[in-house]
Amino acid sequence: MNLAVKSVVSGTVSVRGSAALFKLPYFTLKDRVNISKFDFPMEEKKPYRPADHPTAFSPEEELDFTTRLKDLAARGFGCTPEQIRRAAFTYATTINIKHPWDMENMIPGRD
Repeated sequence: MNLAVKSVVSGTVSVRGSAALFKLPYFTLKDRVNISKFDFPMEEKKPYRPADHPTAFSPEEELDFTTRLKDLAARGFGCTPEQIRRAAFTYATTINIKHPWDMENMIPGRD
């Protein structure tokens, strides 16, 4: 059992493959692997890698924009998703942020 757990935790074999190789019940091995992950030292954390596409706003700009939207919502001005997207476009053009959005429609995508 210990050898099967170590092979799964080290990443050489999958849980299902190890269960078949060592002739152990899959769910028993899976439970033991989940418990043993706390006993073995964790791998080094991988450095943060942002999403494949760059974002238009920096974290500070995004915080400022969301603070403004929350302030409007607290005052009773609810917004539809399309209005928020248009406000994001206006905010980006007002503070001269380079953005990938379509200048013709003046609205970002749903993402």
